[in-house]
Amino acid sequence: MNNEEKILSMLSDMRGDLQEIKSDVAELKVRVGNLEADVAVLKADVAGLKTDVAGLKTDMTDLKGRVARLEDCVDELREAQEETRDGVNVLLEWAEACGNVIKFPLPRIK
Repeated sequence: MNNEEKILSMLSDMRGDLQEIKSDVAELKVRVGNLEADVAVLKADVAGLKTDVAGLKTDMTDLKGRVARLEDCVDELREAQEETRDGVNVLLEWAEACGNVIKFPLPRIK
């Protein structure tokens, strides 16, 4: 085998290697394209999640306000219940005292 044949053989081998590299590059381009599409989908999903989280934060703020108002209402109801209980106790004492004065037995409330 002379030098020209050796060079031709080497060029042929290099051409085969080059075709294999081109094939690998084409496959990598397809894979990168798929990855870019996946990243775009993930970005859209993240944007949706951010919107959802912002909505949840708004809802949470509203709920905190409503809970605070409900706590105030419960406190007011407690105070009103205590006043009512005191008033009922005073009326029961008065009814008992009146029952003894007018000699008309009023039924006892249990």
